[in-house]
Amino acid sequence: MAMNQANVPTLLPGIANLTTALGDQPLSSGRSICAQFYGTFKKTDDCKAAIEQLPSEKVTVAYINDGRMGRYNLPHYTKSGPSAGNCMVQVEVAGPRQPDTYPIAPNMIRHMATHLMNVCSRDDTHQGGFITDSLENMAGWLTSPEGELDKPMPVYTAFLTVSVTTPWPNYIHPGHFDPAMAATFSEAEFKQASKMPPASGMAAKLRARGARLMRMAQVMSPRGMRISWWSRPPALAKPGDAAEDALQSLGSASVLGSPALPGNEGGPAEMAEKPQDGEAGTATARKARRRRRGGMGEEGLMG
Repeated sequence: MAMNQANVPTLLPGIANLTTALGDQPLSSGRSICAQFYGTFKKTDDCKAAIEQLPSEKVTVAYINDGRMGRYNLPHYTKSGPSAGNCMVQVEVAGPRQPDTYPIAPNMIRHMATHLMNVCSRDDTHQGGFITDSLENMAGWLTSPEGELDKPMPVYTAFLTVSVTTPWPNYIHPGHFDPAMAATFSEAEFKQASKMPPASGMAAKLRARGARLMRMAQVMSPRGMRISWWSRPPALAKPGDAAEDALQSLGSASVLGSPALPGNEGGPAEMAEKPQDGEAGTATARKARRRRRGGMGEEGLMG
């Protein structure tokens, strides 16, 4: 259910637009988000062709989440169209803690991408977007007594995103950087708090975390200097935090088309390997991660 706007703190105007866009989609069925940011398509032939390139299997496969290129490796992408392609499908594991494998039937990934294309159709124009799988695992933990944003999260909270988008030079990780994710988890916090006695300590904890996530939804941007939804918002950021430094640069950060996204020279896949704080890491660490990932960088997707 969409969040009751009466529960939204007045210091966070504009969040209604995000929660309204999410509608009544239950977490367990997968959230689908359509946005012009992911591109628009006059025709969907190239997108359908990109989906057809995805593996087709009815049985569950343990996809290996190691960043290498392979039929059953994640993150994974396909694209279709002349030259660099007109449409791209990206499949990625999302969340601060990354599992070694992610079990899902390949046909389910195909179904998710096709469903997204249908949902995002607007008259003669088709928008891109992303859809999630197993989002309820993260939401369930965040709303539990053990849930925390600033401590390591269990590996089982990871979820999957399938994106249909115009070609990008790297992995876009909407499950990390799209403000709809912060709004989604904020909604879950307030909804769980509404089921408890208002004066209870747990309800207060949930409301505080919901307000923090709403604040993040307002300052997040899926392009330029991107900030993960679990980072600290400006009011909570400590001096020297990667999140604080990045938020100070949001207004002047480079956007899509830059040789490398600011603070993420090796591509979004590297940010996923720095679990809780979203830092890209030292130059030495980045080079080591690139070697482990088989050199996946900007040229890896567009070449």
